[in-house]
Order: sequence, then C-alpha cells, then structure tokens
Amino acid sequence: MKEYIGNYIDKIAFPLGGIGTGNISLAGNGAIVDPEINGHPDREKDCGFTNFAIKAEADGEVIDSRLLCGDYIHDYMGTIRGSYGIGNSPLSGFKHFEKSVFKGEFPFAQVELTDSDFPAEVVSEAFNPFIPSNDRDSSIPAAFFNITIKNTSDKPIKYTVLGTASNLLKNGGYNRYTEKNGVKMITLNGAADKNRDDNITIATDAESTAKEYRALFKKGRKTLDKTFNGEYYEQDIDITDKSLLDKFNAANEYWNAETAQIKYQICSGSGID
Repeated sequence: MKEYIGNYIDKIAFPLGGIGTGNISLAGNGAIVDPEINGHPDREKDCGFTNFAIKAEADGEVIDSRLLCGDYIHDYMGTIRGSYGIGNSPLSGFKHFEKSVFKGEFPFAQVELTDSDFPAEVVSEAFNPFIPSNDRDSSIPAAFFNITIKNTSDKPIKYTVLGTASNLLKNGGYNRYTEKNGVKMITLNGAADKNRDDNITIATDAESTAKEYRALFKKGRKTLDKTFNGEYYEQDIDITDKSLLDKFNAANEYWNAETAQIKYQICSGSGID
C-alpha cells in the first residue's frame, strides 16, 4: 500500500462504510473523523469523543496510556465548520503518539503509530465491507478495525485497547448491551423520524476483555443507581473521612487540614458534582 508521512497525512480522510450507507473516516493521524451518517455531508465535523485508546501495564502498574492517534491535523485557528481554535471532542490535549505513518489503498487503510515513551509499536488497521461483484454485502453499513500491538520492551506487558463511540444520531436515545454469537455489543439508539429505527453499534469479539469490562459496566451502573436520588446524582461519601484518600496516595493534595474535609468534594444534597 502507498505510504504517506509528514504534511501529507494532514489531508487524508479515508472513508469507511458500505456503499450508499454514509460513512465515518479514518484521518491520516489515526483519529476517527467526519461522521457523514445522517443523510447529509459533514466534512470536518467532530465525532464527539469517538476514538481508540491504549493502556500498557506491567507488574500490576500502569506504564503509559494514550490515544491511538498522532498529532492534531487540522488548523489550530479553526475549521470550515466555523469553530474557533480546537474543540474538546478531538481530545487533542490528551497524550497521543509522536509519529504516525498512513498506508492506504481502498478498501484498506493502516496507521502505524510509534512513540519513544510508549513500549510498543501499534498498527491500527481499518477496512470497508467491499466485495467485488457482491453489491449486497458491500452495502453493509459498517466499518471494521483491527489493532495490532508489538511489544518493543524487554519484559512482559499487558495491553488494553479501549474503543468508545458517541451517539451521533439525530435525537439520540438510550443505549443497551447485548451479546450474539460470541460478539459483545453496545447499541446507541436514535429515532430521526417515526419511520426510521436508527442505531450505532460498537462491537468486539475479544472474549476475555469483553467479559472484564461488562463486569465493570455493571459495577459502575450499580454504584450510580445508589447515588441517584430521582433528580440528580449526589455524593455518597463521608467528606470528613481522610482514610478514603489512602488508596490514591493523595492525602497531601486533597486533604484540607483547616476544615478537616476532603477538598473539591460537594456535600450530600448538592445538585452539581
């Protein structure tokens, strides 16, 4: 596949999606951009925090974590959509990779990501459901991703890849988790009008990882349900209990000795958090 580096990758938005189904795009730096899925073009529109990220762990400690993309590629003064500066949804302030190389020939694209501080070489591959002489299966409204990680250190490392998707549909509704034929899915629902049943689904066939994060999802939802009082979420901690900071090793930064309370926490009953 042809290779692009340097300023060339700033101009790349590789379309991903079936024939006639709309598309998202893989930018030259590996970011997910241009969600043209609501029946009209949306060039240079942000994907609302939709991204991939990676975490590296060794001996039970996090070594590094960052977004699976390179430097921000658009003009820092703004885009054709009329915004000024950089919005927050590209997450450009988060750590990312210092070097990205784009390779692509339709229907396949690859972004090779390396960084002197990250103990791996990562290849983010994306492809379309494009099958010559098969228009039906080539029209599946989907984009496929495969993340390959090569350990460049001299010790065993556990890597975790996280994929997130925002509900970019008009009148986005509720989300639901399902499993089918070994595939784990979170479906983001929408209803553009009464005659359409729209949804966006993010899915994985990674068995062990899906189980682990399904358990975390249930645990988090249970905790949130406990703190919701019917109108808003409220604190469910004793802000005078200094021992709560011990597991974070943060007593010096977050304990207010003068008031004998944890800093930056709002007492029970507050409408904000």
